Amino acid sequence: MATKPHDRSAPGRPVAAPPRLAGPPGPGTPPANLPIPPRPAAGDEEVIRVRAYQLWIAAGRPEGDGTNFWLDAEAELGRR
Repeated sequence: MATKPHDRSAPGRPVAAPPRLAGPPGPGTPPANLPIPPRPAAGDEEVIRVRAYQLWIAAGRPEGDGTNFWLDAEAELGRR
């Protein structure tokens, strides 16, 4: 049995099937027809940015992308 140039398996061994594509969403996945919440206005984003920065400073300026501080600021400001 001759192998194809792109076949990296050992001669005589079957080539692995390609991975399956994702199937339908699982039970924990929200339905696609949920309304998308409105984006905060430009002024709201600035308020969130400032609060996230304050939280980051208070935490000792840890390394990372700051996503958790942004999310914490959004949640905190959303409660007001």
